[in-house]
Amino acid sequence: MAQKRRMFLKKIGLSLGVAFSPLVGFGKGNLFRIKSSTNQIFHLSPKVLRGEFRSSFNNLQSSLILVSDNNYVTKSELFEEIRSDAVLFTKKHLNLSDSINKDLPLVNSNFSQKPDFVSDFLISNKTGKRIGILGIAFGEVGQTISGTIRKVNDQAKFLRKVKNCELVYCLMENPNSNDSVFTLRDLAEKSDEVDQFFASSSEIKGPQLYCLKNKGGRQIFLNVQSETVPEQGIVNLKNGEFSGFNVF
Repeated sequence: MAQKRRMFLKKIGLSLGVAFSPLVGFGKGNLFRIKSSTNQIFHLSPKVLRGEFRSSFNNLQSSLILVSDNNYVTKSELFEEIRSDAVLFTKKHLNLSDSINKDLPLVNSNFSQKPDFVSDFLISNKTGKRIGILGIAFGEVGQTISGTIRKVNDQAKFLRKVKNCELVYCLMENPNSNDSVFTLRDLAEKSDEVDQFFASSSEIKGPQLYCLKNKGGRQIFLNVQSETVPEQGIVNLKNGEFSGFNVF
């Protein structure tokens, strides 16, 4: 396993713009053994949010915890157990304002109309880098794919140039759930400033990490959690940069 991981990291360093589909399972471990001092990104899957692991995440003080599950925002008991850093706000939530937990770090960067308690972007310094976090959802009246991509790129550039973010992450709803012909991968590859995308999908049987190229040929990552299995994919960081991917 260690040899495979070294080979992967070597490929990542030399393969600017080369896509690997998927890249998963560099190691398996016990979620409860993770040290709180470890810098990692937990992109929580729906199964994990509803499962026995959720109470363990509060011990991970230096890790970034991201949520793109549509149901999470209306389950207040989960907020009490999980210290999330960014939660995607989608069209599904527009008519649920009375039941939404407004204390959650909700983010949506492309809807023209959304509640005041939803942020256009969030910024975190937890993992040793200044990270800007965006959120992209679908289904708003008049929304187009080209306009959505333009908003993503404009907001990401703003975070880099104006807010001095070293990295930009984006939580993204699966466009396929809105009868779009575009896929998560299509949208990620049309970006130009986002470093990592995070999404959930019912079409995969386990957490997956894709190494893709954006429209400028730069290497980016697409992290997809399964909506159907409890395994958790975790991005490991060293000095704030990607160093590996584990499945728990």
